[in-house]
Amino acid sequence: MARHRNRTERKKVSLPPGTLVYVGDAVEGPARLRSVTYDRDNVEMRVVTADALTKADSDVVTWLKIEGVHDVDTVQRVGELYGLHMLVLEDIVNTEHRTKCDEYDDAAFLILKHLRSDDGAELHEENIALVLKHNAVLSFSEHAQDVFEPNRERIEAANGRFRTRGADYLFYTLIDSVVDHYVATVDQFDDTIEQLEDEVLLDPTRDSVHRIHGLRRKLLHLRKAVLPLREAVMQLLRNEGGLISSDVGVFLRDVQDHLAQVLDGIEHNREVLGGLLELYMSHESNRMNEVMKVLTIIATVFIPLTFIAGVYGMNFEYMPELSQPWGYPGTIAIMLSMAVGMFLFFRKKKWL
Repeated sequence: MARHRNRTERKKVSLPPGTLVYVGDAVEGPARLRSVTYDRDNVEMRVVTADALTKADSDVVTWLKIEGVHDVDTVQRVGELYGLHMLVLEDIVNTEHRTKCDEYDDAAFLILKHLRSDDGAELHEENIALVLKHNAVLSFSEHAQDVFEPNRERIEAANGRFRTRGADYLFYTLIDSVVDHYVATVDQFDDTIEQLEDEVLLDPTRDSVHRIHGLRRKLLHLRKAVLPLREAVMQLLRNEGGLISSDVGVFLRDVQDHLAQVLDGIEHNREVLGGLLELYMSHESNRMNEVMKVLTIIATVFIPLTFIAGVYGMNFEYMPELSQPWGYPGTIAIMLSMAVGMFLFFRKKKWL
């Protein structure tokens, strides 16, 4: 996988700007195109091909979903049909591009990261590119996206207010869906860290440390996706091209608040994990101190016993007790008495 990406990036070095070269994991098969057109009274959803793709009337809102940016020809076909800048298309097919927002005379372009975590597994990341036109929204993704399924259902609902709004509102809802997944991911981190906190307090193990470091890496990964998106949303709020109405600007400010909430949650969880790591290290230090204390007491008890055994182990011919019948048991009794006395002394001092 890494070698494929490296070959692609080296190939781009010798090409002029705007040349479409897919950068990402190797994927086979053509892209899937799904078109949703709607107005106040009607909605039409269909699967289309790149060859049969046409622009809808300007009096309806069009949402075109392109799933599979590895299909460079299809991406180029869509770009030509909607008049997208060649640099926009170049960024779309680069799945490793950072989150950003670009503005043009007749379009707004946004790249954001879709992240999700499954029960403590590694974070899954996918680039999503959104293009806002006056009456259309184009969404480009590497694979089929279930994150936008609620948006499709809201469009399909006849009693909703979704179809009374313009393309800028659809553009906002797609961003909001990704941000909602950020919030859900942080909530998953909260639950996992809460369980880990109980584990560290009650029975910490080496696996606890590995989990702490793993969660800190994931939080850093999530922060790298959220932080630039907040700047991109701020740039959208400053849009002067008339693509985003003031009504939708209110909703984008709400998205900005949610991103701030996510960032606060990330920082809070990072601090909690840092505290858990310190708690684990403190626990290990205390445990080591207890072990050292026991070993020190054992060594202290054996010091006088070793001295007595050493004295009676000397090979002198004239030692008074060597010729006495009670010599051996007497010496053992003295050694046991000293050991018991020292043990009682340590207990009285509360060293044990």
